[in-house]
Amino acid sequence: MRIHIVVLMLAILFTAAGQSFAGPANLLQNPGFETGSLAPWFAEAGTPMVTSPQGIHSGSYGLTAPFGATIRQNFAATPVSEITHVSFYIDNALPEPAQVWLTYYYDDGTSFEFFLSADSGDFKFARVDAYLEPGKNLNGFSSRTGSALGNVYLDDFLIIAPEPTSILLALIAGCFVFRRPPRRAA
Repeated sequence: MRIHIVVLMLAILFTAAGQSFAGPANLLQNPGFETGSLAPWFAEAGTPMVTSPQGIHSGSYGLTAPFGATIRQNFAATPVSEITHVSFYIDNALPEPAQVWLTYYYDDGTSFEFFLSADSGDFKFARVDAYLEPGKNLNGFSSRTGSALGNVYLDDFLIIAPEPTSILLALIAGCFVFRRPPRRAA
């Protein structure tokens, strides 16, 4: 009975503090550029532009990335073991395949860069969490386009990791599942 009261009190505290019990959260802010601006992403190179209506996978805005345009966003270091999903959408309206270079930045000062080749056509889904380096803490992500023939469009970036409140709720649920039943008097 006491555990039920503790769970109820924790739920009230987290709700009062404005915490969400929704589960996984995107580490990136403004992942689909729906604020109409690039921030908190920043341009490391070139002239990436938040545009509407061209280059949109969902919502009202997307990113137009001319040749060499590089966007980056930094965030709180998160263990790779907690990241469950990394993806984005790419639209290559060019007559030839376009390359998109992606870089993972880690809190130990290292990074890992890799590229995808996107064929011509409407938005395609690209999932890239297989390139994360185990045992490290991710704290940044960037994307750079590599086609000199024109623009590539990017939208809906996701880097999913559980929220701390989700972890807390899982632990509390575990207490209910694994608690011993009360002993009965003989």
